[in-house]
Amino acid sequence: MHKSEVLRPRGLAPYKIILALAVALALLTVASLRADNADARWGWCYGDPKYTINTPDGDSGQLWVEVEFPIENLEDVTAIEVTIYVPVGSTAAVDPASLGLFVDGQLVEDVSVTGNVEYVDAKLNGNGPVKVEVSATVHATEDFPVRLKITRSVENGELVVTWKNGESDEEIEKKVSVAVQ
Repeated sequence: MHKSEVLRPRGLAPYKIILALAVALALLTVASLRADNADARWGWCYGDPKYTINTPDGDSGQLWVEVEFPIENLEDVTAIEVTIYVPVGSTAAVDPASLGLFVDGQLVEDVSVTGNVEYVDAKLNGNGPVKVEVSATVHATEDFPVRLKITRSVENGELVVTWKNGESDEEIEKKVSVAVQ
């Protein structure tokens, strides 16, 4: 018997067995990671509310506000309030069709979502962006993390996204400038 015959296994080559084990291990790792992440999905209020901001000279800009929270806390949410504060002399309106809490594309009807506009004594630039403050509160029976996402138009027509983190039943405030054209 030669040495090469003793070391050579019959059937599958060792590298094929090792490769099969590595693929199986990789699949098990991916499956376990996906299972762990399934409980950490985020639900969100998307598209709510959408505001249009106008200046006295007829220019306007857009502002979209989204409030996100863990989907496992959906049953704890009782209401969502979003308010924008704009300078006196400008006008702002919320699109009523944009108000609603959506999870996986479905409207959640038992949670009230309101969009408000309040006017504040602040300097209104004649031809520059309008300085706006956004305030959001997720009213809930339990405490959990909340994220505020603000998308706004800027001077060159592009959209800019700003984030702010907070907690339920805590007012989250963020100041932004909205370009008007």
